[in-house]
Amino acid sequence: MIIQDKQFENCIKKYERLIITICLSFTKNYFDAEDIAQQTFLSAYRNLSKFDGKNFKAWITKIAVNKCRDYIKKPSRNMEILTCEDYKYIRDKSDSPEKVVLDK
Repeated sequence: MIIQDKQFENCIKKYERLIITICLSFTKNYFDAEDIAQQTFLSAYRNLSKFDGKNFKAWITKIAVNKCRDYIKKPSRNMEILTCEDYKYIRDKSDSPEKVVLDK
């Protein structure tokens, strides 16, 4: 079974909430979940030729889970936690914007 563009659009409408929910359960951030859901549907569309035509829901869900796992593994996602001691080294020592304006 080959899915046509209109059928794919209907599948997006049908499964979009499921995919966002899956992504949200991984990311705990709605905006990241939306981005990953969009990547999921884009990837599915690009790889429609690899779909065997049996269970679209399972196929798209697997793509979403894999996208979420990739997101979690991304090194740029790791955040550094700064201590109060760290802040004194990064503090801006220049005049405040208000002072600069008043001096001018």
